[in-house]
Amino acid sequence: MGKKRDNMEGLKDKIIWVPFANLRKAEWNYKLDEPEKEQKLLEQIRKNGILETSLVRELPKGLYEIVDGNHRYDVYKELSVGSVPCFTLGKIGLNEAKRIAIEKNETRFASDPLKLSMLFKEISVDFKPAELSVTMPYSEEEVMSMIKLIDFDWGQFGTGGEQGIGETKFRISLSVGEKVFRQWEKLVGEDEEEKVFGEAVKALVVSRK
Repeated sequence: MGKKRDNMEGLKDKIIWVPFANLRKAEWNYKLDEPEKEQKLLEQIRKNGILETSLVRELPKGLYEIVDGNHRYDVYKELSVGSVPCFTLGKIGLNEAKRIAIEKNETRFASDPLKLSMLFKEISVDFKPAELSVTMPYSEEEVMSMIKLIDFDWGQFGTGGEQGIGETKFRISLSVGEKVFRQWEKLVGEDEEEKVFGEAVKALVVSRK
């Protein structure tokens, strides 16, 4: 059983700058290499700078193994970054490092597709879809589809009466990728507005055939 850590004590001392030459990728890292995502990550760092620390553990001779941030290592190498901000876990064992990596990587929260689409709609005032697609894990087409989703007149999908969903057929001309479609497909809300929206999104199936 792993030792319980008190991360609040001496927190500042755990954030250090490590020369790139002293970093080592974890050979046991289980995350897949995805060139397209790596390119987007590179563009993110090129545009915004380094916004997060890499999680490392101390090795002998002043070296540090990356517990979380192995793909960033490749980007830093391509960008010729001299030193990297890191959060050190200290001299922990290999299995504890693996456990922390799994916890860190797999504790992810799902996105609300409707709210995400609304955010894209709002930021599209300042940023074009082509620009957003360079640094985000979406294609330009997917970004445009999410914006169109918010622009679409969902009022045509009634909640009852003579023109209800069950009695009216619609064909929505939106082309989306598998990732975005799966996000929309999961839209099942509790209130009436979300239910209507969820039913409307089902019509997107016809645009994928």
